[in-house]
Amino acid sequence: MVRIPPLTIDYKNRAAKTAVAGRTLLGRLARTPSWVVFASVVVFAAHVFFKNEDYTFFQGALAGAAAVITLQVLLAFFRRPRPSLPVLEWVFLQYYVFFAMPVLFGSESSPSVSFAEMQRSGALNAALFANIVFFTAVLAGWWVIRKNTKFKTPSRSSPPISPFMIFAYGMFSIAVTFSLWRTAWEIKATWYAYLLTVSFSPFLAQILLLFEIGRQKRKTVRIYLFVITALMIAIGVLSSRLNYVIVPIVSLGLANMAETGKASKKLALMALVFLIVLNPAKHIYRAISGYRTGEFAQTKIGDMADAWQQSLTTIWTEQGRRSDDVFSKTSSRLNFVNTNATTFYLVPGKVEFEMGTTWLAIPISIVPRFLWSEKPSLNVITADYFAITMGITTRAATERTTSAYPVISDGYWNLGWPGVIFVGAISGIFFALLFGVFNEERRIRYAFALWVVVLMKSTSHISGILVGPMQQLVVCFIVIKALEIMSRRTPVK
Repeated sequence: MVRIPPLTIDYKNRAAKTAVAGRTLLGRLARTPSWVVFASVVVFAAHVFFKNEDYTFFQGALAGAAAVITLQVLLAFFRRPRPSLPVLEWVFLQYYVFFAMPVLFGSESSPSVSFAEMQRSGALNAALFANIVFFTAVLAGWWVIRKNTKFKTPSRSSPPISPFMIFAYGMFSIAVTFSLWRTAWEIKATWYAYLLTVSFSPFLAQILLLFEIGRQKRKTVRIYLFVITALMIAIGVLSSRLNYVIVPIVSLGLANMAETGKASKKLALMALVFLIVLNPAKHIYRAISGYRTGEFAQTKIGDMADAWQQSLTTIWTEQGRRSDDVFSKTSSRLNFVNTNATTFYLVPGKVEFEMGTTWLAIPISIVPRFLWSEKPSLNVITADYFAITMGITTRAATERTTSAYPVISDGYWNLGWPGVIFVGAISGIFFALLFGVFNEERRIRYAFALWVVVLMKSTSHISGILVGPMQQLVVCFIVIKALEIMSRRTPVK
């Protein structure tokens, strides 16, 4: 017979641990600098009292609470003992801009639901409250991984790679990318065109050069980096693909923060200027340059420059649109509040819950396209399906552009409020793992983590957040290993 020992509780030790935990939490709150508390109050009050008149004070308070959470996340970066990749900070900045900041600028109706109906039904309140629920779930998922997972520091450094080989890869990637853009509407996005786009990434070349700058203090590496970055911005402008204008600047900024722990105001201002100046005029440019037709393939570089001049003149002069219209158009592209409110208005009364079926896109996307040539596009079975179901766009319109499918709408449409918590927790876990993978001593960990962060659309649906990094990891490994092998036969210069 096995004797079971009596249950004993060390009340003294338990009380001591509880007291220590309490003092730790209260101590952290007590040690919060007064200027941080003041800044939080100011940020909250600004959203309550300076919100757009179309929103209620309660909605301004909900947006203010999301802003305060974002502020605390951003400030936490500068309190870390050593510089690190600002994954969570960059993600929450995007969350705030798309999910809360629109309350300051104005209302916007959805194609299927008017703003007045969103307001009357309480869908706007639900959408803004969902931000708080989602933000909390993201932080909880992040905390669980960061608290319980330790990533080993690599024992050896990465093999050397010739910066010239990286530069050559970057130049070839830029040539491939620009050539595909000029013929994209003729080849109809074939699988081999998609494979070329994924395999030859100028972003990856730029990030690999950033890694080499930390290892090789040579002027030639900096020259290579400058040329690749400048050409990426140039082809981004000529092709009106503004992500190729903004993302290279973001890459430089995040890499600088990871190395020095400081944010570059100049880079932030540069990205903001490009966004404000070019974004409102890009659709006019596309119409003039024949971007939506086969004419773009024959358009000369000089004609592209003339088209941009005409587009900017049309937008930014008194003969064209007013400046407030330009600002409204720019801010509307950053507004996901109306999209989330549309989801909360239609589901489940008029549109049924999906019960997780849209997340089947994740296993489908893993199958290589050359093995399944008829595999549906990720956008078709996620964002396009969402936009058509919610009445935001038509099937014909999805052939020209893709509508937004925010992660909060993704969670609620599938599982309701538990779905919002679920996608938030999964996002937080993924971001924490990405943060732990980043390492300044290992090339593949450095390049993969930074490449994913700068290209990741953290506000998009959960399938888009998780699928892209799987492909990027494979490409990153193959490209780096190929460059290492070729560098063995080429002097590092």
